[in-house]
This record gives sequence, C-alpha cells and structure tokens, in this order.
Amino acid sequence: MTKFKALGSTAIIGCMALALISPAHAQDAAAPAADGDEIIVTAQGREQNLQDVPVSVSAATGISLQKQAITTLEALSVRQPNFRISQSPASDYVVIRGIGSSANIGFEQSVGTFVDGVYRGRSRSTRAALFDLERVEILKGPQTTYFGNNSIAGALNITTRKPGRDLAVNGTASYFPNTGEYLVEGGITLPVTDRLSLRLAARQSGMDGYIKNIQTGKDGPHLNDRIGRVSMAWAPTDGIEIDARLDVGRMRDTSVFNVELLDCPTSAPFAGPAGPCARYLNASGGSVDSKLDRVSGANPSYFDYDMVEGVWGMKIAAGDNTLTLTTGYFHHKYHLLNDPVPVPGTRGGSAVGTTTALPIALFEKYDQVSQELRFASPEDRTISYMFGAYYQYGKLTTNLIQGFYFAPVAAATGGLIPLATPVAGSITTTERSDVFSGFAAATWRATDALRVNVGGRFSLVDKHDARATQMGTAASIPSLANFVPFTVALTQLYAASGINPGNYAVPNRSDHAFLPSASIQYDLSRNAMAYVSYVEGFKAGGYSIGTTNSSFDPERVKSYELGIKADLLDRLLTVNLAGFYSRYRNLQETATVTSGTVVRQFVTNAAKSKVKGVELGLTVRPSSNVTLTSNVAYLSSRYADYPNAPCTTTQQALAPVCVQDLSGARRAFAPKLSGNVGMNVTQPLGRYQLSFDANGYFTTRFLQIATGDYRISQEGNVKIDARIGFGPADGPWELAVVGKNLTNKLTAGYRQVVPGATGSLAAMADAPRSIGLQGSFHF
Repeated sequence: MTKFKALGSTAIIGCMALALISPAHAQDAAAPAADGDEIIVTAQGREQNLQDVPVSVSAATGISLQKQAITTLEALSVRQPNFRISQSPASDYVVIRGIGSSANIGFEQSVGTFVDGVYRGRSRSTRAALFDLERVEILKGPQTTYFGNNSIAGALNITTRKPGRDLAVNGTASYFPNTGEYLVEGGITLPVTDRLSLRLAARQSGMDGYIKNIQTGKDGPHLNDRIGRVSMAWAPTDGIEIDARLDVGRMRDTSVFNVELLDCPTSAPFAGPAGPCARYLNASGGSVDSKLDRVSGANPSYFDYDMVEGVWGMKIAAGDNTLTLTTGYFHHKYHLLNDPVPVPGTRGGSAVGTTTALPIALFEKYDQVSQELRFASPEDRTISYMFGAYYQYGKLTTNLIQGFYFAPVAAATGGLIPLATPVAGSITTTERSDVFSGFAAATWRATDALRVNVGGRFSLVDKHDARATQMGTAASIPSLANFVPFTVALTQLYAASGINPGNYAVPNRSDHAFLPSASIQYDLSRNAMAYVSYVEGFKAGGYSIGTTNSSFDPERVKSYELGIKADLLDRLLTVNLAGFYSRYRNLQETATVTSGTVVRQFVTNAAKSKVKGVELGLTVRPSSNVTLTSNVAYLSSRYADYPNAPCTTTQQALAPVCVQDLSGARRAFAPKLSGNVGMNVTQPLGRYQLSFDANGYFTTRFLQIATGDYRISQEGNVKIDARIGFGPADGPWELAVVGKNLTNKLTAGYRQVVPGATGSLAAMADAPRSIGLQGSFHF
C-alpha cells in the first residue's frame, strides 16, 4: 500500500476493520433507512426494490440529504466510494470507478445525469440537480440499455418530489457561521381535486466563503443561488397519469476560483522561478505565500448561471401494459470568468500592465429538446419486456475570449504590434446534434429462483460543428464588447498563444453502435440474490472546444460484474458485494500542457484502459434504534495502452517537447481505496427523541491530472461529519446541530500547472470545519 501523509496505513487498516465488523449500507448513501423500510429504485426502468436489481447502486433519499445539509452532487460525491465530482475552470469532472469525461467543453459526460428521465449532458448542469428530491440513485458501470449511449461509466438517476393527494407543507433552514453558508427551502402540496395536485417549491442558498483573497479583499466562493419549481400530478381519466414540472434556477457566484499559488519558488529539477512566479517574488521582496492555507492572491472570478427545465411525463394503461411518454426541455446559459494564474496582475501576474494574467471569459448557451417513448409489460409475468425509442436535439453555442497577459506575447510579432499590447484570442463554436436511439429488454423467469435478463440499444449520433478564431486585444476583464481583432501578424500570434486557427478539418460526423447487455440472477434464498452481468457501452465522438481544433472518436467499453445482495438474520445484517472488470477502448482524454507562453489543451483518444475492483456494502442493525453502516471500495483504474501521452511537469522541465508512455499508469480521480463508515442512533425521551448521526469518509491518494503526475495529486485523508437532532418522536419538527469536516482536514479538489511559471502549481482548497444550526418542519 502506498504511504501518504494525511492518511497512513494505520488509518486505512482501522477503517477497513471497522467496515468489516460494524457496517456498510449501499442502500442509502447518505443515511440509513428505517428498520423494515425498502429502498425503491428505477435503475431498470421500473420501480423495484434495490436488493432485487442486478446493478451496483447506491441510493440516497432526499430527506437524508437534507438532514446532512448536502445540497450539491459534488458534496455527495466526496462522501461516496468510487464517485467523484470536481469543479474546474474549463468544465466539471464527473467520475465513477475512475472513468469520466475530463476538462473540455466539447465533451458530453461519461456519467449521465437524468432528472425525472430527462438527460443533462452538460457538466455545469449538475450544480442545480439536488433540490426537493425523493431520491438520488448512483448507478455504477455502463448503463446503456435503460439510460442511453453516453452513460458509459454510470448514471445519476434523480427523482424529484411529486405532489401527493393531501395538503402538505415542509421547510428547512440552516446556517453555518464560520463560512456564512445558509439555506432556506420550502414546499407546499395543494390538492386541487381528487385527480389533480400541484406542488410549489423554492430554495435560496448561499455562502460568504472560506478562502481569503489578499488581492480583492473578498472571501470566496461567495455564492448566491436560487431555484424554484412548479410540479403537477394529474389523472384526467382512469388509466392516464400525468406528471409535469417546470424548474427555473439562477446562480450569481463571485470569487468562485480563489485558487492558491503552490511551489513558488520551485526546487530541482526545475531551473528556478519563472514568469509570473519570478515577477511575484521580485515584487514581494523574495518571499510569497505558496502553501495551501486557504489564502489566495487570485484575480477576480465569477460564475453566472441560468437554467430552465421542463418535463411532461404521461403514463397510459394499455390493458395490463403501460405506455410512457416523456417530453423534456432543458436550457442553460452561463458566463464564467476565471484566471488560472493565481498571481495578482499588478504584482507580477501580468507582463503587460493589466490587472489580470490569463483571464478566460467563457459564454455558453445550450438548448435541448427530447422525446422518449417506452412500452412495458407487467413485471410479474414469466416473460416481461420493455422497449422504446428516443430522440434528442441539442444546440450548443460557446464564445471563449482568453487574454494572454501573463507573458509578452506581442514580442513574437517582431515589432508589428507594440510589446506592451495585451494580446487576446477569441474562439467561437456552434454545435448541432441529433441523437436517435431505440432499445428493447426482456426478463425470463425460468424458475422461481432463476431470472435471465437480456437487452440491447442502438444509437445514432450526428454532430455538425463550426469554429471561428480571431487574435486581437481586450481589456483586463475581456468580453465580447471590448475585444478588438488584429489584421496583422496573425500567424505569429496564433503560434505564440497556442491557438489553432480556423474551423475543424471535418466539421460533420456521425457515430453509431449497437450495445447488447445480459445478466443472470439467482435467488440463493428468499432474501439473498446473486447475479452476473455483461454490458457494452458507447460514447459518441465529437470536437474539442478551446485552443485546439481537434476531434475525437467514440469510446467503447465491455464490462463484466459479479455480485451478491443479501438481507440476513431477519434484516439485522445487509450485505452487498460487487466485483467488476471493464475494458475501455479509444478512451476520450484531455490533458493541459504548458510550455513557455503556450498553453494547450490536448483532446485525444487514449487507446485502452482497464478498470477492475470490488465494492462492499454492509449494514448492521444491532437494535431497533442503532444502525451501523459502511461502504468500502477497492479500485484499479489504469491505462492499458497509452504510448504517446503528454509529459509530467518534471519531464517537461528536462525536455520541453516530449511524450511519455502512460501504459500501466493510474488514471486521474481513481483512488485505490475509498469509502465511508457511519452510525445512526435514536434515543426516545418521553414524547421527544434525540438522534445522533456520524459519518467518516476516506480516500487514498489520487491523481488530479491525466499525465500521471504525482506532483498534481491529492493526498489521502479522512474526514468526519456528525449531526445531533432533537424533536417530537412523531417528527413534525426538528432542531439539529450539523458538523462537516470536523477534523478540519485541508484538501484541494482542483490542482493544475500555472501557465508560464514552470514548476509552480495552482490549487483550490476545499471547505474547512463548519458547524451550523438546522431547523425543519413538515405537516
């Protein structure tokens, strides 16, 4: 086992031992279910008990997420094994079992996000996903039969809270003083008639921040987010059920990328401080803060986000069968400003006198319309089946303006442009995509104990892209309004900035695949089931959006899984065990490489990758008021064949132009061990009750960049959350104290090289210890 500072071998052995003797619970990823409760999931397009589904699934109820003040998928992911969401300036990483789409705007996500059956393929859209929920299902491994072609690594299947038949009101509020994090959320269900109910829900949340910025004087991230929903449940006649909703969300967040400067000055083998690092040292008298300590000198940043999502779902009884129609509309747009050089522009970050160093202004707009049809037979037949068709149209428009102020780029023009000119590049792309898909699945109950499941999906994905580039000059905060294009020295400027000019060589592409799946389930007893499954997955090719005009081919996977799900000793013990092995081919990969003034984001197909591992979930219920839980995972996610990979920062210091063979190297965001251990205790106090929840979650070291560079990695760590709640035993209200990261571990979810400052790194720290108050009610 690799040793690391924050989590030594003793801590790992202790966590493993606790997991084996006290608990895991793969059923509720955030908190245990009540004794006797079943967790219902729709991983196979039907409502089923989680223990009957031949898929590795973790499920969290909306109530459990609310109690733990988990408001984002990112916060949920760090508490789960083999699941990670990490923000980055280019796009967000969403990774399951070490597989996910890396940082490029042109990627759809390898982990598909579905909210009430509507697909959200853009990485930023995951930020508005956890609101007024019934449950979240984390499906691990390819999910192509029931969820579509892009769910090659897994799927997040999110179900919102539906209007009921009775009047109901709920609300919650929380506040954490040290970070200024707050949340106010409420909802009301209004029965209009016996057949029609409406629900209104809204949330306002935000944060003052926990990273001090010595340049702007403002802590960050400073968040101001709101979202509202109107939903409807209507049964106009017998045999017809309609569920519809409309969501509107808005985020106005500032200081969102308060990244910190690390390793300035550098040590061997790097020659010494360079570029922004050297100038910063000179301006500061030879000493700067270059350690991870939640103090930043980053230049201003912000994230403005608006989204609208509409869903119209209709179930029509056709005899004993069911026809389901789901119409979806999704729209989002955002404007992002980020500077990946964490050096104040006026103190060495800029080489041309601006207040920013490498400002990136990104405008994205995306519209999607989808229609799905499913026809399903009753589940309790000897042979049950389901088939359907899907169509999706999407239009993506991006405008990227990047200022190259961290270096005197104009020097490359030989005097045609004055040396102190702030050179910027403008990249505009549009993409129109059409997805046509059809699937069929069937289950044969060969005996009372044996079930055979088969399925398949055919997908066709057409994409039409256009790209235009310009070089020019822009203000310290670049925008479409202040960008002024050049007409001279364009060849030299493109070369010096690392921007490939012009359109894509082949701007149209069409990818298709047939994806079979099969599994066998066998009931070992009334409460124990074993299964084995085989799935093929496919993710369409596409185009890099950014400084390069490359395209990439589809990636494919063949995946095998063997598992056991068992409720033992009259449900005193629940055991879920899964072993998996997957072979990925033509894996789509991005790596950011900096050489001097040139910053390039390479998008390639990284040949082959192999993923294997074991996931163990246990739950022990020693008494009616005590539940012990844990989920532990071992993962090996490595490149099997990647001979022409980008180099590490150390290799680039020795040979600025180089490639390396990453065959056999571990992939990014793929820790060897990860998991959680939890406990829930309720103690009656007359008419009231006291509840205590504790959850420890851990990870071993993992890389944060796709170059095998262990300088850019997060050390292993253990974090602990806890909650104490008090309220009436029948639960109409509760007051609680909630603590997160109680051991105050200092970690960073994002690390990257600093452009122009060879050997220096940038990192964005995670939240510190926070203890807050929470109140909730429902009636």
